[in-house]
Amino acid sequence: MKRFRFRLQRLLELREASEAAQAHALLVARVEEEAQQQQYRARVAELERMREQLNVGPSGAIPAGALQNLGLTTDAADENLRAAEASHAIAEKTVEAERERFERARVERRVVERLREHRKTIWRGDHDREEQKQSDEAALSKHGMREPGS
Repeated sequence: MKRFRFRLQRLLELREASEAAQAHALLVARVEEEAQQQQYRARVAELERMREQLNVGPSGAIPAGALQNLGLTTDAADENLRAAEASHAIAEKTVEAERERFERARVERRVVERLREHRKTIWRGDHDREEQKQSDEAALSKHGMREPGS
């Protein structure tokens, strides 16, 4: 009897490639999200340092010009923090979208794999029955219990 041949093997290979590509895209998205998170943390730390400088003066008095400059700098840092927070939120959404695409690709691959396993099980049963039939026929003809051609 012939070897098992899965007619949808090419489809399975394409699904495996698709899953691998989605896994890579998810990895890239996670790396980007981590970078955005690090940037956000750096902006938070920067803003905290600036606020500490606003609250602490060497003699308790801060010249008006310096106070105004620190306020402008703090406002800019606050704006940078909001931008970093927005970028991080976008990166998180991208990771979630890539994770969903990866899961979909994984499910699609598993469906075809299960079909292959099911068909191979059926083929194996048919193959085993055919071998048993041939073995039985050989045993019967060897012992002369069966007439040739019937």
